Amino acid sequence: TIGVVRGVIEKPPCTICCGPRLTLRSTLVSADVVAILTSAVIECQRSGLKSSCFGFAAMLLRPEYRQKIDPKWKKRIEQIVRKPDKSEIEEPLEPCPFCGHPIP
Repeated sequence: TIGVVRGVIEKPPCTICCGPRLTLRSTLVSADVVAILTSAVIECQRSGLKSSCFGFAAMLLRPEYRQKIDPKWKKRIEQIVRKPDKSEIEEPLEPCPFCGHPIP
């Protein structure tokens, strides 16, 4: 996920955006919180998940992370939070291939 910030997409967008819980959990244990959240914001915006994008952008603008944001992305992230568009199409739920539990 850090590759997106550096300009190289190493993982498909669905691994970042379709599993926001995984992204949030990884931020709790990772030293690269800002890079992970920045990647999540960028990929959510690219894939049209506007509500998730807003949530990650708002988290990035907390005082503890704000100074660490790459200047290249800072203005774009601030704009997402200032002018939120929280409309998001719900993804259809499909059964998990392993346990059968419905997942996006």
